[in-house]
Amino acid sequence: MIEGPDGSSPVPLAPFLRRLAALQKSINIGTFIGHGSVRERVVGRVNRHATAEELDQMRTLVEQGMKDGAFGLSTGLIYLPGNFAPTSEIVELAKVVGRLGGHYQSHIRDEGGRVVEAVREALAIGEQGGLPTQITHHKAVAQPNWGKSVETLRLISAARARGIDATIDQYPYASTGASFPTYLPAWAREGGLEATRSRLKEPELRAKIKAHTARVLRLGAARGDLTKIALAQCTWDKTLAGKTLADVVRLRGNNVTVENGAEAVFGLSSRAPAKPSRATHSVNRTLSAFLSIRRR
Repeated sequence: MIEGPDGSSPVPLAPFLRRLAALQKSINIGTFIGHGSVRERVVGRVNRHATAEELDQMRTLVEQGMKDGAFGLSTGLIYLPGNFAPTSEIVELAKVVGRLGGHYQSHIRDEGGRVVEAVREALAIGEQGGLPTQITHHKAVAQPNWGKSVETLRLISAARARGIDATIDQYPYASTGASFPTYLPAWAREGGLEATRSRLKEPELRAKIKAHTARVLRLGAARGDLTKIALAQCTWDKTLAGKTLADVVRLRGNNVTVENGAEAVFGLSSRAPAKPSRATHSVNRTLSAFLSIRRR
C-alpha cells in the first residue's frame, strides 16, 4: 500500500513513518512525498510562481522526505495548490528525487479536454527530471474525450521507445472521485475555503463561478445528469452520505437543473468545516466527497 498519492502527504514524513513503524501491520506500506503539501507549506495556497528562495526550500523538504524514506514525489496537478505550479517547478523537484533514486507519480493536470497536453507534461517532467514516471489512474473523462486515449497511449509508448521509464495505472470501474472544490475554478479556490466563501458572497464573482461550475456539471463525466453524482461521505451531515446531487437539489426545494446543481455545490461548500481533517487520499481531502458515475 502506497500512501502520499496525488500530491498530498505528511510534511515532514519522519514523524508519520515513526508512528507507522510502531503499529502492528499485516501488509507492506510505503509513501511518497507530496508536491502539493510541500508547496502549501512553503508558498501557501496562492496562485503564483515560487521565488528562487522558496524553490530552494521546497527542494530541501523534498530531499528530506526522500532521506526519511519516501519512494518518490507525487503531484496532484488538478488540485490546489498543485495546479498553481508551473512545469518548471516540478521538474526542479523531480531532479532532486531522480538523483536519490526515486520515482515520479502524477495525477495529471487535466483528464478531460486537455488530457493529451497533460500527459505530455507528465512525460516531460520524467524525462527532464531523469526518473521513472507513472501517470496514475489514467483515463479520458467524459464521452467526448474517450478517443483521446489513443493519442495518450501513443505518447506513452513513444516515450518508452526512446528510453523513458513511463508507466500508467488504472482503476477497474467507470467512475471518478474528487472533492467538491474541483467543480469550482482554481482562481475561486485560491487562499482556501474562507476565501472561496467570501467570493461566493460577491454577486459578480458568484455569477462567474456559477457559470464555470454549471459548465463542468454539463460537460463532465455526468453529462448534466445530477443523479450520476453521489456523495460518498459528508462529515458535517452524515444523512447526506449516499445521496445524489439531484437529491440535494430537491432537499433545497428546487427543480433539478444544472444551474441549481451549481447552487447546491455552493451550499454544500459553504456549510463544510473551515478546517477539515486531512484524509489519506485526495478523494477525501477537503469538503464532502462525491463520485461522478458514468453509466453506459
